[in-house]
Amino acid sequence: MSGGGGSVLERAQGLMGIGRFAEALEILRTASRTKPKDVAVLTHMAMVLLAMGEAEQAEFTLLRAAQFAPDDALVQGLLGSAYVTLGDGVKGERALRRHVQIVEKSAAGWSNLGVALVLQKRMTEAEDALRRAVELDPTLGAAAQSLAQLLIQTARCEEALTIAWARGKAEPGDGRGALSAAASAAAYAWSIKPDDVAEIHRAMGDALQKAMDASVGGADSAWFISARGLKHWNEAEPRPLKVGLVSPDLCDHAVARFVRALLEHHDRREIEITAYSVGGRDDEMRRRLKPLCARWRDFVRGTDKALAEQVRKDGIHVLIDMAGNTAMHRLGAFALRAAPVQISAWGYPATTGLGSMDYRLVDAITDPAGSERWLSEKPMRLEGCFTCFAPDEGSEGLVVERSGERGPVVFGSFNNIAKISAPCAALWGKVLKAVPGSRLALKSVNLREPRVIEVVRKRLEEGGVEWGRVEILQPTADVRSHLGVYSAVDVALDTVPYAGTTTTCEALVMGVPVVVLEDSERYPMHAARVGVSLLTAAGCERWIGRGEEGFVEVAKRLAGDIESVRSSRRALSAKVRSSAMCDGKAYALRLTEAIRRAWAERAGASLAAGREGAER
Repeated sequence: MSGGGGSVLERAQGLMGIGRFAEALEILRTASRTKPKDVAVLTHMAMVLLAMGEAEQAEFTLLRAAQFAPDDALVQGLLGSAYVTLGDGVKGERALRRHVQIVEKSAAGWSNLGVALVLQKRMTEAEDALRRAVELDPTLGAAAQSLAQLLIQTARCEEALTIAWARGKAEPGDGRGALSAAASAAAYAWSIKPDDVAEIHRAMGDALQKAMDASVGGADSAWFISARGLKHWNEAEPRPLKVGLVSPDLCDHAVARFVRALLEHHDRREIEITAYSVGGRDDEMRRRLKPLCARWRDFVRGTDKALAEQVRKDGIHVLIDMAGNTAMHRLGAFALRAAPVQISAWGYPATTGLGSMDYRLVDAITDPAGSERWLSEKPMRLEGCFTCFAPDEGSEGLVVERSGERGPVVFGSFNNIAKISAPCAALWGKVLKAVPGSRLALKSVNLREPRVIEVVRKRLEEGGVEWGRVEILQPTADVRSHLGVYSAVDVALDTVPYAGTTTTCEALVMGVPVVVLEDSERYPMHAARVGVSLLTAAGCERWIGRGEEGFVEVAKRLAGDIESVRSSRRALSAKVRSSAMCDGKAYALRLTEAIRRAWAERAGASLAAGREGAER
């Protein structure tokens, strides 16, 4: 690599170290104009651009560097990282394989290669690469995080929790690394207590808060971190209230089906919605959602600080996080107090762990009195169900009656295989034993590699499920094809203790009964109680099994009346679509009222504090 201007690189590195990326970039660009072939300057520019979230510009810069130094390990490693950030696993793999050929013991290179392979759904190869990274450098938090996330996706949540929590405690970082993976694993794990789930999430939130506090520093910190932003909008009842939605999933994604009700039916005189799209595809769903918002901002690039600045410039009163601790989240912007009132909703089954997140959208069934101790936020208990499902247009035409059809009873689950826990497998085993000759159909995107299938097979067999009675359904190309596969299932079985949400709603609107477990003594947290709330909203309480014996009894009863179940699919579909679970208009009204109450509560407290301060 060319030596470049040492003083220039040192100045740039110093600025990068204190988060002044724009200044570092300007210095490097000036140097690059003088020495356009200086690979050291170009690679430093790329590092700054990646830190700023400008992966496309980083790619362009690194391709220039590769022209002058095609076998430079750092160039290939950074180029692979840029491609991974852009979601291009194929190009990322190509660059990173070249990188690890040059530097065989590059733990970071093997770690990024694993992520590139995950993007291609090549989970077995990805696992091997990530384990190699951890072997080379057990302290590399990114490798531990990525390995833990892969283990979650392949139904090994307990191992994921052990790896990520150990690394996270040793090196907290900014809360987005191993601690984030530990929190994700804790949401799925069945051996962990609710208090421990809360502890891990709070550790993640605390680490992220500290990192974001440090990232703004000095004079900026008071502007961002304090809640004094309320003084800028000191009306108790502003109309319309400016509401912002932050999500990477405003596209053809499950989360979009739960926010559509608010977008389609909100009263624009009461609330004005600005969407901050921080990821996802430009597809038909996105094109449908955009016109439903007063303002739409694509914010895939840019830092959390830049997002917080934009939210403040837009004068948002209430900002809603729709991702929680999931991929591409922007919780850092919430840690910077981007808006006076901040709410977590829809996209995640547990607390964010952030003290700066004011409320969490729940209901009295998912989060009854007493559950507050597991939240960093105040529970915003919506009357009725906390969420509302918008069925895909035209999906009613895909509902297939199976009247007169002979054949064994087919139970099914289309849930994420990470939710097939040991207790879940044991419960399903009891159901199959109680219904002789019945079968179990499974459909999940990761059920296509031998190693993953073997994990699930072993889990189910240990729970008493005969593998010969299990059928793995193939992945489908689009949502309509996916919904059509519900015709192969008679009765859906919910997962335990992490219940289904989208899959439960899909099954019901496709006319398939869903059996869910209510066992608040064993499984008292939100993730385990969502199915109970959904079935209550759908008017299908009779399929809620009280305890394991009740769950098995409900499944057995449905199997015993299978002709009626098969011949009434269209009737069930119509009933559910007209129920509270899908009543978008009523839901939007209830949610708008709850958002306004949250604003009034926070604004009232701020105004009272202001008056007290003035009187002193």
